[in-house]
Amino acid sequence: MIKNLAIITVLFSLQFATSCGFTVLYDQKTAGLNYEKELAAIKIQKSAGTTSQELRTAIYNAINPDHFNEEIKYYLVLNSSESISSTFLTSAGSSGRNKLNMTVKYELKSYKNDRLVASGVVKDSESYNVNLNRYGTYTAEEFARSNLAKALSQKIRNLLVQDIIELR
Repeated sequence: MIKNLAIITVLFSLQFATSCGFTVLYDQKTAGLNYEKELAAIKIQKSAGTTSQELRTAIYNAINPDHFNEEIKYYLVLNSSESISSTFLTSAGSSGRNKLNMTVKYELKSYKNDRLVASGVVKDSESYNVNLNRYGTYTAEEFARSNLAKALSQKIRNLLVQDIIELR
């Protein structure tokens, strides 16, 4: 009796799941656009500096995590700027905590005719402790800068996906 009830319950739930119109939401075949391959066709313009190198690497990892080899259709121009401000001052007037603000302006251009396809600005900030040890402060600042590069690369990736979908 219990075995029959379990079989009927499983069959009923399978029938319910297939009859309610369940479909895969992000199916590439039904959408008609494979934005992963479009993102893999983006080349990022090189610029000097360790922050821009780290940002460029983080964006490459965000837009092409599977390392597809696609023909270049677009190139991405990045202009980053950062500023450091103190968020907490001690009674002696020294800063106990700093805030690192980073802004990245990006332009996505066509590789063939240098036409502007999309552009945008992303901003983010992170704070870190200021220590008496200079190396400790430097390490905390570099860690905050690395975290900001990863966060901003995800924001840029999401905006690029939206821009590519709007192009189609």
